[in-house]
Amino acid sequence: MSNIKSVKSYVRVALFLLFIFSIVVFLDRYKTHLNSIYENGHNIKTELEANVQGGIEAVKYLNATAHLILDNKEYMRLKFAPLVEEYNAKGNYTADKVFDKSVAYEDKANISGYGGLKKDKATLQEMEMSFYLIRYFKLIKEQNRDYAWVYYYSNKDFITLYPFVESKDFALLPEYKNKPLMRYATPEINPKKELFFTPLYVDNGGLGLMVTIGLPLYDKETFLGVTELDITLESQSAMLERLDILACHSLIINKENEVIAVNNIAEPNTKDVIKADTLLSDKLLNMQDTQGEVLLIDGKYVYSQKFTNAPWKFIYYEDAFVVILKSFVYALPLFLMMAFLFYLGKLYSRTHQLSIELNEQAIRDYMTGCYNRRYFYEAGEPIFFNNQRKGTSIAVVMMDIDDFKTINDVYGHHIGDIAIQEVPHILGQSLRKSDLVARVGGEEFCMLLEDITLEDTQKLFERVREHFEKNVIKADGIEIGYTVSFGIAYGLPNSLEEMISLSDKALYHSKNSGRNLVTIRQL
Repeated sequence: MSNIKSVKSYVRVALFLLFIFSIVVFLDRYKTHLNSIYENGHNIKTELEANVQGGIEAVKYLNATAHLILDNKEYMRLKFAPLVEEYNAKGNYTADKVFDKSVAYEDKANISGYGGLKKDKATLQEMEMSFYLIRYFKLIKEQNRDYAWVYYYSNKDFITLYPFVESKDFALLPEYKNKPLMRYATPEINPKKELFFTPLYVDNGGLGLMVTIGLPLYDKETFLGVTELDITLESQSAMLERLDILACHSLIINKENEVIAVNNIAEPNTKDVIKADTLLSDKLLNMQDTQGEVLLIDGKYVYSQKFTNAPWKFIYYEDAFVVILKSFVYALPLFLMMAFLFYLGKLYSRTHQLSIELNEQAIRDYMTGCYNRRYFYEAGEPIFFNNQRKGTSIAVVMMDIDDFKTINDVYGHHIGDIAIQEVPHILGQSLRKSDLVARVGGEEFCMLLEDITLEDTQKLFERVREHFEKNVIKADGIEIGYTVSFGIAYGLPNSLEEMISLSDKALYHSKNSGRNLVTIRQL
């Protein structure tokens, strides 16, 4: 009986301690979640600002390029502008004759104008300049596919628009000149010649609501036109969704109180402008920027910051009830553990399983599922010594993705991650289960193969190399391919490290010989 009482006492103490501990965990998770809301909101806002800054720099770049072209006599010899021609009695004109069927679609832009084609030298030279800007329009669009249109809008009533749209589908109309995308550039509205952001408006090309970033172009004190690019509400809302790892609520609003982008509050509307006051209370809309923390307003924990480079404001929040609920969920298992005090056997089984999983995580690369560098050496050494004892040869193979930095720079790090994750899938189709494969660096993999001849090794990795060469990654609406290079050390040297070093030198030779190669060094 005394033993039972003692057990009951121990259980009571254990339950009390678990209760206290669960409260501590709850409060800790509550604070951690608030910090996560702030950090994630801050990170999203930083990414959004960087994206906007890219648009600003692109517009400035186009403006500076336009000045350089205008100052270059070689470009002003009127090679393309004289080919522009009117196509109806209303005096509309187009550049269809310049961009015939022999020109690739991605190299085309459209010039559209009204009021009759003006043949004076100044107009033709300005039009010629806009032709030479097309290659830069294309470059900017390729670097950021979130931009809907990149273009030059002339005060002389013509527009040079990229990407290409046929004149039958779009024609510049006189009323466009009174829209913000031109009006905000004029000396009357913008005497300081500053970069500007327009309010939301519906795109005449059918891409929905968008905003324009523009910078007036002047020839000394003469207003010529404006270099511009458009960003759609749909693309900005998609970016909010992509960046938000916590799946909270967020939106971007402009100084006109219009919703530029929205996520988890309302469905993005591509046709009608949403006013922010229909989604948020006045307290939320008028709150000051948060500084290093989130604020509790109207039952919501809120992060709010104005953009430093645009007349926009970013608001990010989570309902207080949800924060409490999520924090409680973390503490709930501790309450359940009280019952498990009576089932120590199950607890031991669970702990043992957890130990196995942790051990597996310690030897695996989290991104690819391959073994990591440490385990490669731990498992490779016994294989090496076993073959050394038998006097049989082994193959150590180093593999590296070619031009991986270019993949990251051009398509983004998430595409680079997908390229890395593709590696074990392709290798697994050709290698044996007994072959040791490890990720030993960013885009570098190492393999150890035994019971294989030199000839079979070469055939195997030539086949694997061809498989990579033909493989295509499809993600985010794009398709890309990439190649890999191999360096193979075959034989049986004095140590595994020597084999790895030799295979690394062979890989270096493949890289320096043009990449997409298999180089073998036999001992």
